[in-house]
Amino acid sequence: MKKKMIIAGLVLALLSGCAGSAAPAETSSPVLADSEKETGAVIEDDAAIAANLAEVREQRYQYGENEPEYARKFADEYSRFALDMVNRTVSPEANYISSPLSVYCALAMLSNAAAGDTAEQMNEVLGMTPEELNKALYMMFLRTDHSPPEDHPEWADMYQPTVFFGNALWLNSGAGFEVNENYRHILQSYYNSDIVSEDFADKGAVVQHVNDWIAEKTKHMLESVYSEESLANGTLFLLINSLAFEDRWFEEFNPNRNTDETFRNQDGSEVTTAMMHSTETGWWHDDHAQGISKQLRQGGEVVLILPEEGMSVYDYLAQMDPDTFRNLRSETVYADNFTDTTYDEHYTYLTIPKFRYDLELDLGETLRAMGLTRIFESDANLSKMLASDYEQLFVSDKVIHKATVDLNEEGISAAAVTIIGGLGAAGELKPIPVYHDLVLDRPFIYAVVEGGVPLFIGVVSAMDGTILSGNKSVNQKLGTVDVRVDGLRVRTGPATYYDQAGNVLAGDTLTVYETAEGEGYTWYRIGIRQWIADKDGGWLEYHPD
Repeated sequence: MKKKMIIAGLVLALLSGCAGSAAPAETSSPVLADSEKETGAVIEDDAAIAANLAEVREQRYQYGENEPEYARKFADEYSRFALDMVNRTVSPEANYISSPLSVYCALAMLSNAAAGDTAEQMNEVLGMTPEELNKALYMMFLRTDHSPPEDHPEWADMYQPTVFFGNALWLNSGAGFEVNENYRHILQSYYNSDIVSEDFADKGAVVQHVNDWIAEKTKHMLESVYSEESLANGTLFLLINSLAFEDRWFEEFNPNRNTDETFRNQDGSEVTTAMMHSTETGWWHDDHAQGISKQLRQGGEVVLILPEEGMSVYDYLAQMDPDTFRNLRSETVYADNFTDTTYDEHYTYLTIPKFRYDLELDLGETLRAMGLTRIFESDANLSKMLASDYEQLFVSDKVIHKATVDLNEEGISAAAVTIIGGLGAAGELKPIPVYHDLVLDRPFIYAVVEGGVPLFIGVVSAMDGTILSGNKSVNQKLGTVDVRVDGLRVRTGPATYYDQAGNVLAGDTLTVYETAEGEGYTWYRIGIRQWIADKDGGWLEYHPD
């Protein structure tokens, strides 16, 4: 079955070596004193690399209290970095999508080249040392690899890769400098990095080869990203990370249930767009938002968060706990309010628009604002990348990041399942369904999470009305009903007497979206799948618009 590619992210870190006539005079840089250089340094010797790789492979299935310290530290530090980057780059002017993980990976590769105060600053901003980063990211690569075991190719139908990383070091062979072989070995061992060498004097060829590599690594979701204008004179090499993701929903949306609904954009305008509908188990909320985690087939999830009315997605992100994305599933309520005979079982009626868009960012100023300034300065110390003495290396002001997203009935990316042990084990307990509506008809936040790691984070702030279903709205108001008596049960459908969805009280006034007749009762739909019955006008008073 053909899968839908959903999300791809890319970051190009352009590191330029500029000296004398190799670059414009304003970027000419002083040469580090010999005492500051670590040219040809052994960052990690071959024995240390082999030992670290073996250690990570042995520990990859250790979670919880047994998870190694570097893996727990990565979860904390990357979550902090990701939310900081998103808050600094998200804008009310456009829909947002980025992969902080792609940026983090590229910077991690660069951190192995840093020395002196440049290394100290990178360690502080990334929150980890290069050795910790190498081990933590190698573990993440292993954990997100859903390929079948090499000794069991017949299991291919059960194992479907969903996360596709690409890393590359593109060297300017015409620049006359050599890369430290130990640095090369680190990139190839931990990051499975491609190493490409060609003369950057032929800009057209280099740009074409880089774009071909990007297209291949992202399953052709991203093409023609790099340009000759981006390849500045004096560029010594490019450090590239790409990240693509594809997976199908564990339970796909039924396209026959799609309806055209109103979406209220960030600027207050309204547009009609295609909405998908489903019923999900569980419900999450905090003081200012509600949401769910929708599962994907290969173990990932898509986290959906809707801030409360009156609070913008941007204000919510600004006060958000960095751990929310990775902990939302574990904090989701599936069952509560246990008594001797009953408990509440939570379900969420999800309404979400189909969407697709892309975004390109220049992260140079953002990274500076996050505290990463030394790598951009002309006296940066990136000497561990070099095998022999050479002029100064530093990072170009332009750091390109581009991402694209497509969410539809078939899938998007990432997932996980939580089972609450012991429910119903005694036999006497009866579940009472509790239903929640999560209608994403105004700006909302989403994240693609795999193995607890947010791969992509996005905000849908506006729809353009180009995606329609052709089916009538399920939210077109017909009128209201006044409730006259206490104890009326809300059902999940007309003439459905045992599938309860809560109660209403005398004095309540409810919006009516649909009516139906059945078995002597008049039924009124007051939600997406919430119905209430009246008998001869004695229980409800209907007021049509």
